[in-house]
Amino acid sequence: MPKNAWIEEVYRMMDSRAYGSTELVAKLKEMPRYRRYTPSPQEIVNVMRGDARFRFIGTMTVGSLLRLRSHEVKVFGRCDREYGDVHPFRTR
Repeated sequence: MPKNAWIEEVYRMMDSRAYGSTELVAKLKEMPRYRRYTPSPQEIVNVMRGDARFRFIGTMTVGSLLRLRSHEVKVFGRCDREYGDVHPFRTR
């Protein structure tokens, strides 16, 4: 499997809405093909920044059971789509 084979799946998923990096990790883990070698949220952000098909939408604050405080997650979408301003960032 190519190193970033998951990027094509992410591109298809973003047809209807934009996703945060942690949401993408959870979605990819649901797919049997990527369950074992799922990219980290930071790896997803780095690959998407370098791919011209994606654009940075903004950040959203999420809570976690593993962290005492909430933290910000980067949200990305496709360049050829317009998205709403609030979660779940659906296409307009």
